[in-house]
Amino acid sequence: MGPRKVGDRPLVVIVDDDPEILRSLGRLLRREAYDLLSTDSPRRVLEWAYRRPVDLVITDQRMPEMSGTDLLGILRRQSPKTIGIILSGYPDTAVIVKRTGLQIERLIAKPWDDGTLRETIRTVLDECSHREGTTEPAAENILELRIDCAGRPAGLVLADILPACRRAPPNVTRARIVLENVMLLQDSLSRLIKDLARVVGWLPVPTELRDSSGCVDTFLNAMGERAPVPH
Repeated sequence: MGPRKVGDRPLVVIVDDDPEILRSLGRLLRREAYDLLSTDSPRRVLEWAYRRPVDLVITDQRMPEMSGTDLLGILRRQSPKTIGIILSGYPDTAVIVKRTGLQIERLIAKPWDDGTLRETIRTVLDECSHREGTTEPAAENILELRIDCAGRPAGLVLADILPACRRAPPNVTRARIVLENVMLLQDSLSRLIKDLARVVGWLPVPTELRDSSGCVDTFLNAMGERAPVPH
């Protein structure tokens, strides 16, 4: 992520899988004193955050691609100064947020009050601008890719990884590939791991392979191999 230029307006990003929510928030916030981007894809938010500083992300909690807390967790490691607001219509969201241990600036219920939401965004952006001058240690810039393997052959899984690797900025210090639903892969796990080793081998940074089920670790231990790392 490049540094903020003098005079840049703050950037607010909205992510929700409901198109009507995105249109409604777009109409509500379009005249505010910040740049506004909206999308139904959490992964697109991560791509935007690589290209320019993102000051605030307003996210739905329950989305098909990944949850709002998962998105903010990844984004926080990539962009520690980005502030998160969760906008949710589910009463259990507060419990979920507390369980993750994430520092969420605000939790706002749907349906929201227009005036309150506008004022909340202005307040957190103002607080963010006051924190800009504080000195913090340089954050590690991690490229994290979350890939769903369910019902897919190894070739299609790799097809998701390759474009993201090519877009990786030069200041990435570490790469992490997180495989989801590995047990539902429509292919040989051995083939996938060997192909992954070739794909990520060109990256000039340490690369780790993870999966939530533990299948990859079990396989690698049985084979006496380690997760793929670049030469």
